[in-house]
Amino acid sequence: MHRGRRVTTRICPVLLVSKHMTDVHNEVFDVRLCKYCGRRCSKHNLMMYHLYTKHGLKPPASYNFPKCNLCPYIALSTQKLAQHKKHHDSKEMQCQECKLAFTSQQTLTAHIQIMGHCTKPGKPSYDCQYCTKKLHSAINLFSHIKNSHLKEAEKGWHGQFR
Repeated sequence: MHRGRRVTTRICPVLLVSKHMTDVHNEVFDVRLCKYCGRRCSKHNLMMYHLYTKHGLKPPASYNFPKCNLCPYIALSTQKLAQHKKHHDSKEMQCQECKLAFTSQQTLTAHIQIMGHCTKPGKPSYDCQYCTKKLHSAINLFSHIKNSHLKEAEKGWHGQFR
C-alpha cells in the first residue's frame, strides 16, 4: 500500500489519501492501515493505540491505555508503563503547566521561559489564541502574536499589526 503518501486513482483525479477514498468514494481498504496516515498495525489494539496517541481519537471504553503521572507518555499496557517509569529519575523536576520532566533546574527554567508558562499561582496568564503558549503580560502576548502568527492575526485585525 502507499503508507500515507498521496495517490491518485481512476475514480477521483485529485491527490488523495485513504480517508478521503473511504469517506467520499466508499472504497474499502485494509483495516490494518490507518485511514489518516497509512500506518500499518498488525493487531487491533495497536491500531487503537496509534489512533489515540497520534491522531487524538479516543479509544472505546474496553481499551485502557495507562498514562504516566510524571510526563505526558501514554503506554500500550501497564507492563510498558512500568518499564517507562524506570527511566524517570527521582531527582527530576516537573513543569507544573505541561507535566514534562526535566533533569535539572536549568533545563526546567529554560523550558518555562521558552514556552511562556506561568508557574506562580494567582499570577495572570495571557493565552495565545493561535497556539498553546501562555505569556506573562499583554505586551508579551502582542509581541508573540506579531512575531509568530502575523499572517493569521492580520486576517482578523485588518493589518493593524504593522
